[in-house]
Amino acid sequence: MTSFFLALTFLFSGTTFITLSKRDNNKQYQNAGILLTVAGAILLLVSMFNH
Repeated sequence: MTSFFLALTFLFSGTTFITLSKRDNNKQYQNAGILLTVAGAILLLVSMFNH
């Protein structure tokens, strides 16, 4: 159950970073957001199949 909430946190922060990168036109924010979103999606899949 903890990994599920961790995955949601990663997804939320990743999409927030992507939104910030579009506002500030910052490539580092965009890269961090993409990595966090992908990590959150993978963790969400793992937590769904590993219950």
